[in-house]
Amino acid sequence: MRGRERRPMKAHQVDAANLSREFAALRRSLGIKRIVLHDLRRTAAVNIYKLTRDLTIVQSLLGHQSLPSTMWYLDHDLTTVEPSDLEAIKKPFIAWRRERTA
Repeated sequence: MRGRERRPMKAHQVDAANLSREFAALRRSLGIKRIVLHDLRRTAAVNIYKLTRDLTIVQSLLGHQSLPSTMWYLDHDLTTVEPSDLEAIKKPFIAWRRERTA
């Protein structure tokens, strides 16, 4: 780790390795065989979309630059996606195809 010294953790900082170990221990204690922290991110994305019906809010909160990345988080949700949202997703791809073929 040249140029980057590891600083001692402060009480309010979260170490990823410790968080992962604690989460695994909690999961085992509850008898849950397979779940990872990232699954909670997907759950949050679905719940935010259900509350707002606004893909751009979900996109912003997840920190995604592209809307298709955000849609990947919602693809397992069985609720209907609004047609206006689908149109918003298609627009950049249609413009990109036109630019490539021109």
